[in-house]
Amino acid sequence: MKAKIRKTGEVVDVITYSGHTYRSDIDVVSYIDSKGNECVDMKMNRFWDFEDVEESYLSTKKSLIDWEERRFELIKEVMKDNLPTSALDKKTFCKYCISIVDEMIIQLNS
Repeated sequence: MKAKIRKTGEVVDVITYSGHTYRSDIDVVSYIDSKGNECVDMKMNRFWDFEDVEESYLSTKKSLIDWEERRFELIKEVMKDNLPTSALDKKTFCKYCISIVDEMIIQLNS
């Protein structure tokens, strides 16, 4: 179940939890954070410290980015002030910059 930590805004995947709708000594939440790490927090309450996130919210958030436009802007930024003088070097350099940006976008989307 996807949930957002109220204090940080991080969206996590809650695995298990114990406790009540009020704070108690038995509050424990186990979740996978946004970096893929499993976390167990014995001080957080599922109902007080997290809010549910709908899957449609997550897909809408990802679709708000125009990745083709972002790719173009990133390529311009990577190439800025580094263009070689010879034509052969320019072609190789451009391919290199594009490959860097494509990898950046893959990492951002994962």
